[in-house]
Amino acid sequence: MAVWQIQFFIVKGSNLTTEKRKPEDILIWGDTPLDGNSLLKLSKLLHRKKSWSDEIVLYGNEEESCLELFYEETVLSEISCRIDVRNVTIKILKGIIDFIVINNAKIFINNVYYPPTLENLVLIIKNSDAYKFCEDPSKFLDQRA
Repeated sequence: MAVWQIQFFIVKGSNLTTEKRKPEDILIWGDTPLDGNSLLKLSKLLHRKKSWSDEIVLYGNEEESCLELFYEETVLSEISCRIDVRNVTIKILKGIIDFIVINNAKIFINNVYYPPTLENLVLIIKNSDAYKFCEDPSKFLDQRA
């Protein structure tokens, strides 16, 4: 993942319980089907492309904004989203939010769940290292040296 990208997971709402679970259990979609219309809408913003792995269905570009569906055989194991902070648009953010909402899911980053709203996604981006890097690369790197 590039320093200018932020990554989070999209988890199905029914995986969110009060009991302690391992992260891999939270991420798994299993046999829960994704809404076909949500994938069609998403593909109009982030075009489906060939991934480096046969187990990944890729929408968008891995070096920019993208959504990756990871499969283990025929089981959807997780959905990961990367946003290119250098070139993000409200249209792409709204498309990602629509996909999450239609599939009754949540945003999962840093062990915290967020309801899928544009406001939450913008806040997540603005608090990210990717955003800090894009704002001032020299300052960002100096703080890590």
